[in-house]
Formats: sequence, C-alpha cells, structure tokens
Amino acid sequence: MTGAGRATLALTAVGAAVLVVLAWTGLADADAGTRGAAVVTLAFVLGGVWLGTAVVVRRARTAHRELTAALPGWSLHCGWADASLATQLVRSGTWERGLRPGSPVVIGWSAAGVALWRTGAQPRQLVAATWSHVDSVTVTRGFAGSTGRPALGLDMVGGQLVVTPCARANGGVLPASHLQVQQLVATLRSTRPDV
Repeated sequence: MTGAGRATLALTAVGAAVLVVLAWTGLADADAGTRGAAVVTLAFVLGGVWLGTAVVVRRARTAHRELTAALPGWSLHCGWADASLATQLVRSGTWERGLRPGSPVVIGWSAAGVALWRTGAQPRQLVAATWSHVDSVTVTRGFAGSTGRPALGLDMVGGQLVVTPCARANGGVLPASHLQVQQLVATLRSTRPDV
C-alpha cells in the first residue's frame, strides 16, 4: 500500500470512528431498531464518500499516466481547479462546462510551454501556451475547497490561472504543502527558457 493509500485509509478510519461514537452516544437511549438503522445509514454514507473519492483519484491518476505516455519530454502534476479558474478561462476565450472549484486538473510543462488539462473520462486540454505568453510563475493562494491552500499561479496576459497542486505529482487526496508548491514553482521557472 502506498503512502497516500495509507493516509486515505487512516483518515477514513478516524472519520468513521468519530462518526460512530457521535452517532452511538446520541442513540444510546434509542431502541435497537433505530440504532441498527443509524449504523447502516452511517456505513452507506462513509462507503459512498470513500467510493466517490476513490473514483476521482483513479481518474486523475489515469489521466496523468495517459498524458505522460502521450507527451514525452513534458513534466506533469495533478491538482485541483481554483475558484477563479473557470472565470479566467472564459476571459481567455475558453468555456469549460461544469468546471468548479476542486475539479481535478493536470498541469504540464516543457521547454516549449505550459498546458492545463481537465481530468475525467477523457482528459481535455483547457489551455496551451508558449512561455512567451506566461509573464511569471508564482506561489499564490488557491481555493479549491472551503479553505485557502498554497497554489501555483500562472500569470498570463488577461489574468492569472491558479491550480492547487496535489502533494503527489500523480494525484491523490492530500494538497501540496507550501514547501512543495515552492519547489514546483521553482521547477517550472527553471524549465522556462529566457523569453
């Protein structure tokens, strides 16, 4: 089992334990039928959350593998769309239906430029730009969920594209730390030729 798999399992187990204790204390005075229904409902909810997360992570990792095979010489990193990404894409002339904060994406870069793909059943390219169209690559704050996280910002003509990277390049459930984002930004900057 990988580190991310162990982390996911540990988080699921802790969450399940907390929910079971909370549910059980609230149902201590209830009859046996009510307790049984609550336990079954809780199991279905936790199973649904686990299954949904597993499907999203699997799709992101599959897209990462497919793009890696299709793009020799490119480096790729999975992440999530920032709350501002859909608006910035529209400003640049690309409308992506259903792109929400937290939608899985893959950012890619090479000496030729940068690109952004949305993952799903089939990866779809959202942005492709040469380095001459990228003013800078920065560490910023991204809102792929309810709280801000360290994120990668591509400052381009017309706005900033923000992606909140995963802790692992091939995807997962954990966001990258501030140090990991700094290292990712440094990698992109070092790949960029002087333009």
